[in-house]
Amino acid sequence: MTIGLFLLLRITPEQNYVGTILPGMLLVCLGMGPSFTTMGILGTQGVRQEEQGLAAGLLSTTQKRKRCLMFSEQERAFLQAQPLARIATVATDGQPTVDVVGFEFDGARFYIGGHSVQATRKYKNVVAGNTKVSLVIDDLKSLQPWQPRGIRVHGIAEVAQRNGHLGAGSYLVITPEVSWSWGIEGSIKKRVWE
Repeated sequence: MTIGLFLLLRITPEQNYVGTILPGMLLVCLGMGPSFTTMGILGTQGVRQEEQGLAAGLLSTTQKRKRCLMFSEQERAFLQAQPLARIATVATDGQPTVDVVGFEFDGARFYIGGHSVQATRKYKNVVAGNTKVSLVIDDLKSLQPWQPRGIRVHGIAEVAQRNGHLGAGSYLVITPEVSWSWGIEGSIKKRVWE
């Protein structure tokens, strides 16, 4: 991979694609596979077999995004205090659906399970490839004065086996990409992670 990058550094406007760029790109590509495979193996070393998938997902997530900084301290406290959320998924025919769910939040990702979660619409929608989801976690702090507060999340869902808040089994794991909060820290806050 290093040799390929070195070759690409020497590109000038006079050089052609086949003689200069293509060899460098091929060497880079050949080096990337073993590099990422080795990182994955080292990153999941010592993890129990039944948690390998979750560990690999967390490794991938932390490489791409610093999720631990996603929510403020007040927002994390709000999420930990809430028992229910609403999840919106989309069926293969394009029909959106919303379900009330219990959830677990680990500071970076949301976990939604159930006693027979594989039979639910939300699970089937995600397994069918519609992995974009929305979550809303909210409450009403006061009626007089009117004080709604909450967090809305757009994210990507995947299925993972884990031992979570409802015991061992399948869970939808939601990795946030954008979030909005209101009534928790005053004004509306929007965060986007790249």
